[in-house]
Amino acid sequence: MASLRLATYKANGRTSYGAVTDAGIVDLGRKLKYPTLLDVFRAGAVAEARAVATGAADHQLKDVELLPPVLAPDKIICVGINYPERNAEYGDGRAPPKYPNLFCRFPTSLVGSGVPIIRPKVSSAPHVASTNRRIASLLTTREIEQAYDAAMAEARAMDERLRGGMPLSLVGQTAVIMDDGAATGASVRAAIAAVRNAGARQMVVALPVLPRPAAERLARECDRLVTLRAPQRFQAVGQFYENFQPVPEERVRELLAAARPVEQPA
Repeated sequence: MASLRLATYKANGRTSYGAVTDAGIVDLGRKLKYPTLLDVFRAGAVAEARAVATGAADHQLKDVELLPPVLAPDKIICVGINYPERNAEYGDGRAPPKYPNLFCRFPTSLVGSGVPIIRPKVSSAPHVASTNRRIASLLTTREIEQAYDAAMAEARAMDERLRGGMPLSLVGQTAVIMDDGAATGASVRAAIAAVRNAGARQMVVALPVLPRPAAERLARECDRLVTLRAPQRFQAVGQFYENFQPVPEERVRELLAAARPVEQPA
């Protein structure tokens, strides 16, 4: 029986999974009822996937972005030194191991095929991650302050470009905060703080998708949270969209201009 090679990928702004063949990728996400490759494994449906992994390829490999094979895994347990020939290959003079090594990996340490692996500056080994404290120690206080000032200046400039100097006054009004989704909810909480400072009477947050922990926190910080999905297992907002292309700033300005009330002559 030929081996079944499975992959998760993105093509034309849509994330899916499929069978890799010599001709390309057969899109199994459109043929099966399972939303992700992880769902295929959980359902024990590999034989079902194999049965439909036939026909012409839907995509050429050169036309897709290969993602980590399994998005948002619960845990990753790696097995090292797991074959007798390991010592001969490494030539490091170690005694033959009695047992394999077991160790964990974070989901973000996995990348798609062909995607560069970023090696931390503080490590000579690509698989060693550094802590935030260690990364922060690479920057001086002045450099951190300069980065903060630059980010604040860009935020103010964007605010001026988008709102044209119009004051944000929501006294006594109901404010609806919307986005395409949220991963941590940090940007939405910042918007809630801005709306509260502008005097809004009530705050409604509308998000198509966000992880359950973020939804539970936001529900406590606004008057009403409206969402379509709040899954426990969550990788990124884009995984729930077929087309997740960014909206150009010019288009945002057009929409805001169309939404402004027209002043009636006195």
